[in-house]
Amino acid sequence: LGSVLLKGSVAAVRGGVHVAPVLHVESLDDDRHFNQVVDYAEHYKQVAGIGVLATVMTPRSPMVLRRLEAKRFDPSEYLRRIRRLAECAEIGLHSHFVRRFEGSSVWPMHAAYFDRDETAAQLRLETDWLEQNGFFSETDRVYSGGWWFSNHQIRSQLKEMGYAFDFTLSTNRFNATPYARRYRS
Repeated sequence: LGSVLLKGSVAAVRGGVHVAPVLHVESLDDDRHFNQVVDYAEHYKQVAGIGVLATVMTPRSPMVLRRLEAKRFDPSEYLRRIRRLAECAEIGLHSHFVRRFEGSSVWPMHAAYFDRDETAAQLRLETDWLEQNGFFSETDRVYSGGWWFSNHQIRSQLKEMGYAFDFTLSTNRFNATPYARRYRS
């Protein structure tokens, strides 16, 4: 990464380049998922000497909030789990933007349909939550978008909010979006 903007182990580039996984962490309310992601992060740090980057969905995400309410899962426990993960990983934001919910179906925002105001409001809510809980500062904000969805407007919003890195884009044929295709070599 080569950045002093990241606050800890992921940025520990000394005499070379380190490769660190970027995890999309979505279901910390699921005990099995929580235990597996913490075990992986601890093991990776032990073996590689650096931490993974765990981009997390917060309780301010409409998808997470809906799931927590349905399961009657305490948001303060979700916060505790992110704190536990932060002991062995760098924390970033992972957001999924949703048009609407219909029963158990989720209608995602994507390149063909998105709402700039809604994405900005959600990014602000989740960024503020991470900052208020000590995971972010003005200089160490990292993002990875859900469903690999990005576009010029979201990147502009991230820049306005002080994000240093965006790990959303993928040129993998299964994850590539029209916006990401322009970055293919």
